[in-house]
Amino acid sequence: MNLNYLNAGDIFRNLAKKKGMTLEEFGVYAEQNPSVDQAIDNKLIEVAKGGSAILEGRLAAFMVVRNNIEARKVWLDAPLKVRGERISKRETKPLETALSEIQERERAEWDRYFQLYNIDLNDLQHYDQIIDTTTIPPEEVAEQIIKGLKE
Repeated sequence: MNLNYLNAGDIFRNLAKKKGMTLEEFGVYAEQNPSVDQAIDNKLIEVAKGGSAILEGRLAAFMVVRNNIEARKVWLDAPLKVRGERISKRETKPLETALSEIQERERAEWDRYFQLYNIDLNDLQHYDQIIDTTTIPPEEVAEQIIKGLKE
């Protein structure tokens, strides 16, 4: 679609790598250093203000709403077990490990973002479209998003 693309998770992973930390270690570091999240979120806002972009990240919808930036906000959902199976397969790790890591990351991020921004990540009211990706392939997810944009 020739749109700018910014993935907050990729930025976070790259920062962890630069510091020689695992994602879990860097998550703890970010809890103690709010400037990490603030820098990533400021970049999201900057790109969003430029228009015509795809932003991927847990806080992207909240950031555009808080900054009065017009955007289509889409939440992609799947049950914990499905997400765990996807990660287990992609990263060749045991399902139990993937599930545990997801739960810990989500708990830590919820706490961190609530303390930093008073944001409840479980509050989906800002989203224009919520897509359950449990049984549909990525191509169909993309079609649903594009259809939503056209409407």
